[in-house]
Amino acid sequence: MKGDIFSIYEKFVAKNFGQSVYEDALTKAEPHFETRGPFVSPEVYPDGDFITLLDKTLEIVKVPVEQAMILFGRFAFARLAATIPHLMGRYHNSVELLRELDSIIHVEVRKLRQGTNPPKFTFVLGESGAVELVYESERRLYALAQGLILGCADYFAEKVEVERHIHEDGRCTFRLHYDK
Repeated sequence: MKGDIFSIYEKFVAKNFGQSVYEDALTKAEPHFETRGPFVSPEVYPDGDFITLLDKTLEIVKVPVEQAMILFGRFAFARLAATIPHLMGRYHNSVELLRELDSIIHVEVRKLRQGTNPPKFTFVLGESGAVELVYESERRLYALAQGLILGCADYFAEKVEVERHIHEDGRCTFRLHYDK
């Protein structure tokens, strides 16, 4: 996982629970990390280090994992978008962006951020105008992806409800219902 995610996570925890909570969680998590030293934005770190840090944070704040991951994803979207302003300026709503998430956004992210491994998303626009995103990732961070979808809608000042269906093969379908 990119160091950017760790940096955004620190800001998320500090804003929502206080910097001391982040520092306490980091102290408790460090002995279990595969890596040593501070998390630096351009570097890539084991996913397990992030999960360990998340777990130690949640032990302190007593928030369910699912809820925390959705909240973090929602918080993270605007901060991630700010790292690619040259791409974000071309979109006027979340549907436009989500349609090109894999074909343009993630392609560019891989070019700009060596070592990234973003999930695969397949965009489906149904006959009734229903939007579906099919998520595929070995990480299976469904709640984080859901939070990022909600954060995308927030970014464009849209209201959306997200239904999530996890398939036996590990894929996940998100059905998006927009308020008109």
